Amino acid sequence: MTSQDLKVQNTEQQLIQTPLRDEELFRIVADTAPVMIWLSGTDKLYYYFNQVWLDFTGRTIEQEMGNGWAEGVHPEDLQHCLDIYITAFDAREKFQMEYRLLRADGEYRWIWDTGTPRFLPDGSFGGYIGSCVDISDRKQTEAERLLLLNAVEASLNEIYIVNAKTLRFQYVNAGARRNLGYSLEKMQTLTPLDIDPELDEAFFCNLIAPLLQHEQEKLQFQTVHQRADGSFYPVEVHLQLIVQNGESVFLAVILDITERQIAEAALKQSNEALEIRVEERTNILKNAINRLKAEVAERNQTEIALRESEERYRRIIETSLEGVWIIDSDNKTSFVNPRMAEMLGYSAQEMQDKSLFDFMDDEGKAIASANVERRRQGIKENHDFKFTRKDGSPMWAIVSTKPILDSQGEYLGTLGMI
Repeated sequence: MTSQDLKVQNTEQQLIQTPLRDEELFRIVADTAPVMIWLSGTDKLYYYFNQVWLDFTGRTIEQEMGNGWAEGVHPEDLQHCLDIYITAFDAREKFQMEYRLLRADGEYRWIWDTGTPRFLPDGSFGGYIGSCVDISDRKQTEAERLLLLNAVEASLNEIYIVNAKTLRFQYVNAGARRNLGYSLEKMQTLTPLDIDPELDEAFFCNLIAPLLQHEQEKLQFQTVHQRADGSFYPVEVHLQLIVQNGESVFLAVILDITERQIAEAALKQSNEALEIRVEERTNILKNAINRLKAEVAERNQTEIALRESEERYRRIIETSLEGVWIIDSDNKTSFVNPRMAEMLGYSAQEMQDKSLFDFMDDEGKAIASANVERRRQGIKENHDFKFTRKDGSPMWAIVSTKPILDSQGEYLGTLGMI
């Protein structure tokens, strides 16, 4: 129970215990309460609102009396509110409900309304007393937290939370469970040692010691994971220690690097073949230079092209780590990891709340608009894309995208792995 909930409960008890016949005392208590207060009679009609309610709605008590208060309830919530109120009223039962109420500045705010039946000293029913609090900020925080949790669960990377004392998995996202072939219940009985045949307890304890001793903020290393069916796949582990409310856990973000290793092997083979061709070409040029000095310029151009080719391969290897980018339904950046920001030459804070289209040229905007529309249709895909860095230079990337949907299938945004 929050401190605000306790205030509401205490205020409600105090008002219930204040005799309504002592009108002046009741109004003093109600108008100094930290919550909105209302009263209704045995006819179900509201006949009193405290000053906090009137200040919130910007209306007079005459406007609110009877059913006038319902004019401020959001049209989508009104019938639901009335159903709850009337049902509880007829049963003389306490009720609680959420609805949106129009504030004086024209903004609808989420309200938590608690109604309690009142009984007179002779035991007869006297109507209802209600207390209300604005919970919009709490609702917004919960929505943002849900969006982040959904993004983590939907991530194509494996994400784990590990108890720092027992080393057991506390949370394993869907990507990890799918890749390993275990259920969440099974994973919560395992430790990293159970899925990594290259680790033993002594080695792992030495590995994480710098994190536990706060000598390092994070660890990065490569190892292999073993699936439930006994097969193996290579991974890159990003591990950090998080301490919150006295509890320590490890957060592990793990990349399946199978495709990367295949690409690196192909790249190595391509480089070796290129080196052979370079050597052959160099020999030809060496023989030719003895015959024709005019071919020196051509040879220099060839060597420059080879160096540029090698430089391109080197950049591919150096930027092989993935970035994470989440946009909301308005195409604004809601989250980027440091690697993504680094790719574009920004800090994560600079990119926050910026439009996706701020990081591309006009041609890219047209392409990205079409891509976003496919995300809204629930389509996930991989594609190449050219971004524009902070300094104006282009950045081509392989983008893996997946739409983020709520429980009703409504589009909330897009998760991109760059």
